[in-house]
Amino acid sequence: MSKYLKNQVSLRLLDALARSNPSEIDSKFLASKMLLRKHSDSQIGLVLPVDCVNVTNSSNWSNVKDCIAPDDVISSVSIIKQQGKPNLFFHLNQNNFIKNILEHHAADQPSLRNSKRVLVEFSSPNIAKPIHVGHLRSTIIGNFIANIHEWFGYDVMRINYLGDWGTQFGLVKVGMKILNPTQEELTQRPLSTLYQAYILANTAAENNPQILDDARQIFLNLERGVSDDISDWILYKKYTVEELKKIYSRLNIVFDHYCWESDYKVDCIGHILELLKSTGGLATDKEGRSVMNLDGKDVPLLKSDGTTLYLTRDVAAAVDRKNRFQFDKMYYLADTSQHRHFRNLFSILKVLSFPWAENMEHVRFGRVRGMSTRRGEAVFLNDILDEAHYLMIKQQQTSPNTKINLDEDKDTADILGVSAIIVADLIHKRMRDYSFDWDSAKSVTGNTGVRMQYTHCRLKSLSDKFYSSSGVALDPLLLSEPTAINLVFEISRFEEALERSFEELEASKLTDYLFSLCDAINKAFMTLKVSNTGKLGEQRLILFEEARSVLHRGMTLLGLKPLNRM
Repeated sequence: MSKYLKNQVSLRLLDALARSNPSEIDSKFLASKMLLRKHSDSQIGLVLPVDCVNVTNSSNWSNVKDCIAPDDVISSVSIIKQQGKPNLFFHLNQNNFIKNILEHHAADQPSLRNSKRVLVEFSSPNIAKPIHVGHLRSTIIGNFIANIHEWFGYDVMRINYLGDWGTQFGLVKVGMKILNPTQEELTQRPLSTLYQAYILANTAAENNPQILDDARQIFLNLERGVSDDISDWILYKKYTVEELKKIYSRLNIVFDHYCWESDYKVDCIGHILELLKSTGGLATDKEGRSVMNLDGKDVPLLKSDGTTLYLTRDVAAAVDRKNRFQFDKMYYLADTSQHRHFRNLFSILKVLSFPWAENMEHVRFGRVRGMSTRRGEAVFLNDILDEAHYLMIKQQQTSPNTKINLDEDKDTADILGVSAIIVADLIHKRMRDYSFDWDSAKSVTGNTGVRMQYTHCRLKSLSDKFYSSSGVALDPLLLSEPTAINLVFEISRFEEALERSFEELEASKLTDYLFSLCDAINKAFMTLKVSNTGKLGEQRLILFEEARSVLHRGMTLLGLKPLNRM
């Protein structure tokens, strides 16, 4: 793998530095600064900026370079310029490079285990409402962040924090009285029925302010634990989770914990309220609310009637999670519009003298525009997934390359549709808004999830026909074609792509890499024949199988379910 090569090169460089220019720099530091690069079509090597090493002048660099003799790892060393700055370029021995990359299996998860626990809170829709497309990015990006942390050995917990508290529940309850659905309707279509009730109540409240007052009173009674509506509220929670799990299953996501805002209602967080009061920072504003001054602004924590607000419940939830899970890092996935909320949350936790507040992070992202069904409606996520499924079925029906029986296999179209949606999102940088386009997302060409799946299926078909995992030793000399060397190079970059994605919490880094890998695979398909080519074909199959393993692993980390046939 590339890390092994970087360590080997850094040790040789340190030895040369010790002879010409003694330095206290260690090999791990040098290895961390090296990047795999191609200096020309065939020259693969490691680049190291010279300013990473304390060498006094350029003549000394020549001495250092000359002290590194060619061996089985490094064939030569030169000084090149990139963006006007000098860099050491370690030309790697081609045969050793190929052997190292293909025999160390980049797709195998590193054996390092990290004792640190990471909590990732993402998706977080509301009770009694179908999950909205607005939660899509939180769900997709949050799952990737959980996956990439697991890859690097962290103990990860996926948390879905559902909004089941507040006046919205009162509105649902009022709306149910107006709608008066049958038990059959509620049982067969629970979420759509509950959401219809919510819409009815909101619409009625526009002309009748008493409805909103009734909804507030229902919530107030519920928070104080004196309501007769508790059994309905419990039932609505049950319906919500059952429906959500079906959607998350389609997205290949499983949560470790479903948590609720109601876990932190006013009678459950008395200790937090006392802590807030003990800071001396709580005041009462002219509307009778309890507020705390943060960055020169009064931030409400309790309503005038004593009921809690979302921010108050988030403070209590953070304290509870630290006590229960003893996390080392906590990520909140929410769009950029929530930045002030999380800044206030972290500030309050610091006011309360919780040092672990420094280990909490709001992972922000931009918004998606233009995502709708054929009917042009503002949609829920399930509608989007159904639309993707429909479009994939249509596309497969007209494609001459379809390999499955569409009457028997319905799962493949769903997996393709989900892949199209996930990749259309993750190819964009996290902080950017983007416009979704169905024609682009479902295309087999271009940088799409469908193309990624198609490339994997081609590799799997090749493997099933010809590849045998036993009895064939790797011979790098038979993989000397430019397309073969280029594919090995792309495989070698997998480790770097994962590290950059992890460090920046940026799935687009991995997505971009996987499309570069697909490009190299497709070029290799055109020139590297395996049928009736004897030992040469056997070596090419080893290369293609390693490429498939890396593509499979990368797709899985993005949240896709790699297909074998489509």
